[in-house]
Amino acid sequence: MPTSTTLSPAETALDKDYVPEADMGFEFGRDTINGVSYSNALEMRPSSSSTTQLQINAGRRMHRFLGDLGIPDDQHSTNAYKVEISLDGSAPIVVYDIRFGETKKIDIDVTNALRIKVSVTPVSVSGYDNQLAIGSPRFG
Repeated sequence: MPTSTTLSPAETALDKDYVPEADMGFEFGRDTINGVSYSNALEMRPSSSSTTQLQINAGRRMHRFLGDLGIPDDQHSTNAYKVEISLDGSAPIVVYDIRFGETKKIDIDVTNALRIKVSVTPVSVSGYDNQLAIGSPRFG
């Protein structure tokens, strides 16, 4: 049976107001990643042929960026992406290779960061309406 996630009182859930810049489609809503249901997920629709990105506003006042990165369960089982996360235009601080059926925990120190940049490069995708998601994206 799928499980669900909840926030602790010390965490701040992200919504569209935290994403001031993106060159890929995105939305917030319910999603299921690797059998786990999320009432709030950042669903990204990256390009199927080139690197696309979005930026999240940390406002120099957040300390941790947290979430569960994966490909939603309703996507093609052959999909795979490379995801790079950087702060304020720096080189990537983490790189994830994500495949269908995997979940990667995101827990990044963002102390004093203004923006978090999430860059997504397709490795193997089927079709044009492909998605990648961060379940329960939040600041802690």
